[in-house]
Amino acid sequence: MATTSTPLPHGEAFIGVVPGDFRYPVCVCYDGVHDRVLVSDYVNNRVVGYSMKEARITFEIGGLDGTLDHPVGVAYDAIHDRIVVANSGNHRVQVYSSDSSEWLFSIGSLGDQEARLQGPTGLVVDARDGRIAVCDCCNHRIQVFAADGEYLFGIGRSGTIAGHFNYPNSVAIDSQGRLLVCDTSNHRVQVFSPKGELLFVIGQRGALEGQLLAPCGLAIDDYDSILVCDTGNHRLQVFAPDGTFLSALSVSPSRPYMVASTYATPRRLYVTAIKYSSSTLLDGTRSTGPSTAITWRQSMSPVSLRP
Repeated sequence: MATTSTPLPHGEAFIGVVPGDFRYPVCVCYDGVHDRVLVSDYVNNRVVGYSMKEARITFEIGGLDGTLDHPVGVAYDAIHDRIVVANSGNHRVQVYSSDSSEWLFSIGSLGDQEARLQGPTGLVVDARDGRIAVCDCCNHRIQVFAADGEYLFGIGRSGTIAGHFNYPNSVAIDSQGRLLVCDTSNHRVQVFSPKGELLFVIGQRGALEGQLLAPCGLAIDDYDSILVCDTGNHRLQVFAPDGTFLSALSVSPSRPYMVASTYATPRRLYVTAIKYSSSTLLDGTRSTGPSTAITWRQSMSPVSLRP
């Protein structure tokens, strides 16, 4: 299937510290229960929530209160109605109530032992049971915790062979419970069983269709299609659940970093993207239909989250 190239408009990101302005938004998550987008604002040390219905910022976690230090991953726990944040600079995961943004508990502390973390980046909450999978990036592994924060198991270690990692940056869980990991510096996506057994690998270093260059983010859509931010190649790539390449979308000159897909109609994509020395949030619309017929109806464009 041929690559679809849809250039981006050359709009600049809003850069600042007020709600709706960002300094390197690195992760985006769609909360379908409350119909809102959660964005981690890395340099401003906060996570913000943007209501799609009200078209405004409805809450902020962190910021000037100092509770977050360079947050990266953010996920919504629909089972417990909670927000989960990878607080990278403090080497832990923090869990907040969804309604009041009240801190509930933390997972991990600095270290390389089981249940310890070093620079956690992407994370995901399993919609089936609430377990939390975390990219323990600088320890080159994935750690999986129960919904209450209890350590369950780890996957991988530093290395280049299949099943090992080199700075994993993002993790997703599909409807079968499989864990999919952006193994960023190994230029691939690795797919594991719900118990952490390696199933197969997607991609290798390169710029051809199906190849990857420093992929940073991924998401799963309602057909279990795999959406990958092929960061170094300035594009999104879409793969079938078995890893077969389906399509691609250029976002040049930006470099896509993280992606979120909505299941609602219209099916939307939200992508954090880096352009030169700034970054922004992009918004696009996907067509409906099975994963084998993915097309793109709307080019990605900068989004204003200013109230």
